[in-house]
Amino acid sequence: MSAEMQIAVVESEQSSEARIAGRVHDRLSSVGLLWLDTVLKGPRRFLRACQNLPLPDALEFRLKLRRLQKEKARLYGVYAARQQECRRLNADDERIEQLNYLEHDEIGIIDEQIYQLYFERIAAQAERSFISIPDLQESREDWETARLTGRWRLRRRALQDLMAAIRNAKKDQQEARQAKLIWVTALTGMFGALTGLISVLAR
Repeated sequence: MSAEMQIAVVESEQSSEARIAGRVHDRLSSVGLLWLDTVLKGPRRFLRACQNLPLPDALEFRLKLRRLQKEKARLYGVYAARQQECRRLNADDERIEQLNYLEHDEIGIIDEQIYQLYFERIAAQAERSFISIPDLQESREDWETARLTGRWRLRRRALQDLMAAIRNAKKDQQEARQAKLIWVTALTGMFGALTGLISVLAR
């Protein structure tokens, strides 16, 4: 057998071994993936179920607020770096003023989103506490339209008054609960004393 034929036979054996090894590898990896998929099926279902659950209002509010505050801090950092770069390059006043305008505009959008978030939360708390929100038709001076979104919202002063009313309502509810708790504690003490007296007299 010539050397060329021996090389061809060796190459064909190597390629067939490579094919077999490839098939074995594919089968093992598919078995491994099936096993992994089976193991992770339960946690995946749990995560999907958790994603569909509504978050408590306070937690959802805090997460949205935190996200907006992080974005605002990021923008401050970006524009500070840009202004530093402009100063380093001795940019003209017009360029720096344009940069300041862009920063003011982008930060203003986030400030409006934060204000809208607070307005929606405070309005929802007022509704839950059965506190009346100033009517748009009757108290037009308490309302304003948002500069960017055009949505109606309470002015800052009216919103602060509404927050104070919510705080007072919560304080009244807490005082009422404490008064009930005092009565329950007193009645429990009297019942205990009466039970003790009856047991002493029964001897």
